Amino acid sequence: LCTLNDKCDRLRKAYGEACSGSRCQRPTCLRQLRAFFEKASEPHSQGLLLCPCAPADQGCGQRRRNTIAPSCALPSGAPNCLELRRICIS
Repeated sequence: LCTLNDKCDRLRKAYGEACSGSRCQRPTCLRQLRAFFEKASEPHSQGLLLCPCAPADQGCGQRRRNTIAPSCALPSGAPNCLELRRICIS
């Protein structure tokens, strides 16, 4: 749904580029993530955050985790909210 909306797609690509791999600079990544969630319309941003994944679909789950909190945006060694949830439920 986001890719069909010009504004959402542009904002998503901006944080995707800022938060990707070896080029990632944490302050820029965080700034672009904030811009996405502040400026993308709620149905689009919520759709990315809450997209359904089948329990066995590890690829989907990983994409969702990377969308919510790209590894570059996290302090090293700090678990993200999904990891903490998994620990609590286990």
